[in-house]
Amino acid sequence: MLTLSEFYQHILWISVPLFFISATSLFYCIKSLIRSVRQVQILGIPLLERQEIEFAKAGPVVLSIEGPLFTTRFGGLSYELSKGDGTSIQGRRIIFRNSTSRFSKVKMDLMTYRILQPGRYVFKVDGLGASRGKDAEHRLVFSKPHIASSIGYVIGITLSSVFLIGSLVFSILRLTE
Repeated sequence: MLTLSEFYQHILWISVPLFFISATSLFYCIKSLIRSVRQVQILGIPLLERQEIEFAKAGPVVLSIEGPLFTTRFGGLSYELSKGDGTSIQGRRIIFRNSTSRFSKVKMDLMTYRILQPGRYVFKVDGLGASRGKDAEHRLVFSKPHIASSIGYVIGITLSSVFLIGSLVFSILRLTE
């Protein structure tokens, strides 16, 4: 059986390949997370009081707000989605909101709706008030639910980072003896 000191003497045989495997895994997870967040968007609409939208497929959709960092434009607004005949579709508030931020924009999930059949729908925003100068920078985004895959990729990024840093530390420790 291998003792701890014998294992430490041969740590480079493990840590160097583990470093490259971890770096590759980290790159893959980050790239996949970014790609999955971009691909789930169904449609983006401007911030207006009333507009008609069309869903091509039935199923759950997530309503998100998107705007400049630190915007307060969405405060106090309420949202209503209804079929073309006026039948309201009940939305459910998301308790643990997923948010994605870039350098100048932020996107945050608000509600989920279940679309029972494809077709045209009416989307209303209550409490919007008068138009403001920077309204063009604000959007409402409908997307497919993606929280499970996002959590999986974040766990992969975390584990890959731990193994990457650990293998780097053990390699440096062994080489500096």
